[in-house]
Amino acid sequence: MKEDGLGSIFVRQLVMAIPWGIISILVFLVAVGILKGHVKDAVEYGVQSAIHQSFQFVQDKGVTAAVKNNIKKGIAFTAREAKSEIKHALRSPELKQRVKNAMQYAVSEALRQTNDFVFDKERFAKVKNKVKQGIGFAAESGRREFKLLVTDPEIKEQVKKAIDYSGNAFMEAESKGR
Repeated sequence: MKEDGLGSIFVRQLVMAIPWGIISILVFLVAVGILKGHVKDAVEYGVQSAIHQSFQFVQDKGVTAAVKNNIKKGIAFTAREAKSEIKHALRSPELKQRVKNAMQYAVSEALRQTNDFVFDKERFAKVKNKVKQGIGFAAESGRREFKLLVTDPEIKEQVKKAIDYSGNAFMEAESKGR
């Protein structure tokens, strides 16, 4: 037998491996093509079933009742704990003093601002002027309306009748009362 060189052995093995590589690639591509549709269908089914199961879970009355109950318990627990913490905090003399100081400051500041507002001479003069204008306007409007009433003869006659009727009713009541 003739001994082949390293290069010729390599070329011979490469020539034998190329068809197997091509066949392997073709088998891989065919398998990917077949599996691609199945994988897509499997993903769609998984998403749809997850949505369906989630919707069924949310609509389950037992689950929603349990969730509502847990929320109520959580709120009640939080309220109890907050009440307890507030009671505990209010027992602290330091906190009581701080609250007292804050209240005293708030009241004194409110009084100061009220006094500043009330005793502001410019503002008081403006308010006084506006009140005078309002009274003057009301009085003038009343005078105008009264003049209209007095000058209309029909209204004069109605007022006279009303006064006569009232006087007669009063006299009649007086005579019955004696």
